[in-house]
Amino acid sequence: MVGGLIGALLLRRTPVQLFDHLVPFLILFATVLFTLQARVKNHLETAPHHDSPRSAAGVAGAWLAQFGVCIYGGYFGAGMSIMLLAMLSFMGLEDILTMSALTSFCSFFVNGVASGLFSASHMVAWPYVLGMMPTALLGGYAAAAIAHRVSKLMVRRFVIAVGFTIAIVLFIKMF
Repeated sequence: MVGGLIGALLLRRTPVQLFDHLVPFLILFATVLFTLQARVKNHLETAPHHDSPRSAAGVAGAWLAQFGVCIYGGYFGAGMSIMLLAMLSFMGLEDILTMSALTSFCSFFVNGVASGLFSASHMVAWPYVLGMMPTALLGGYAAAAIAHRVSKLMVRRFVIAVGFTIAIVLFIKMF
């Protein structure tokens, strides 16, 4: 929660022009993470079980990295889940289902704190949010229905293509 709050405060203090220049890099970073997610997940699922405990320095480093991921999540959010999974692996967790649940739990609090700060700081344009909510819900259900009719690989490739396309368009606009 502290990391999410710090990230949200950093975003709040970031000048709009600087953020506009960071967005293409952040989207590209998140898209690359999504592209590599299957490899990371496969590695985490097939990692050999180690009976020896992790070193104190390694665990401390993983906690520090986890804190950094939470700051990133409060600032931008996209790609945070795969980073959280990697950090939990470095912290010694091996059960992918437990790791996934912890990732969702952590994301809930990071995003909740950031959303609360943005709302309290009057950074949320509620008329737009309230207008977008039903559309986003309908779009989510429609996308899920379509996704069930096509292969997971096709959906994954589509998401990756859209991510890279958005990053490229934003880079072209920036330069």
